[in-house]
Amino acid sequence: MMKLSHHKGKKFIIAEDFKETLSDGYVITIPKGFITDLSSVPRLLWWLISPFGDFIKASVLHDFLYYLKFDNRKFCDYQMLYISNRDNKNKLDNYLRYYAVRLFGWLYW
Repeated sequence: MMKLSHHKGKKFIIAEDFKETLSDGYVITIPKGFITDLSSVPRLLWWLISPFGDFIKASVLHDFLYYLKFDNRKFCDYQMLYISNRDNKNKLDNYLRYYAVRLFGWLYW
């Protein structure tokens, strides 16, 4: 289980090391102290795509992979979808998020 603490504004901090297994079997550790905004959903769109839910692990992992510039952007975006599909049963929500990062993720990469 991942533990988060509120940081500042819309930011959260990882309260303890968190390990996640990627789709290729690689295990990555997100270290205690990593700061994330969870899902970077503009408030205007919260009615459609909430920034909170069963996809939090996927969002934090995605933020961390982008922070590292891990492999390539497409791989990082897919990891978010992979973890979301495992944890969040709302497939429509998962794919909306995935296509949103595919379209706009370059702004943060």
